[in-house]
Amino acid sequence: ENFPLMFYDVSRGKEMNKLDTPSYFNLSEVEATLQIIRALVLIEKVEGGNRLSAGEIAVIAPFRAQVLHVRRALRLNGLGGVNVGVVEDFQGQETKVVVISTVLTRKHKNWTQSSPG
Repeated sequence: ENFPLMFYDVSRGKEMNKLDTPSYFNLSEVEATLQIIRALVLIEKVEGGNRLSAGEIAVIAPFRAQVLHVRRALRLNGLGGVNVGVVEDFQGQETKVVVISTVLTRKHKNWTQSSPG
């Protein structure tokens, strides 16, 4: 069946973290996620149905810091019904729309594996 998929380039964003935590966030992705969700709830009809509600949309991010920033932005914009969490938070759940916020925009030296020499 149809499986719509969209990629949204936020490569100009920059991941950041607080000094005391390894959890990253990316404010450009937070803003992009907010814009995408605003657009989704404003669409008149989705596949023969009605408008999407905030409760039919989920945002998954790999870092808790990003989850907290996205939740805050959505709540400040009247979209607090969107379910936002890390991957483990969604185990066994289904939803109509999933937005994945990857957060990172560049390779990190300590995350690449070296080949055995």
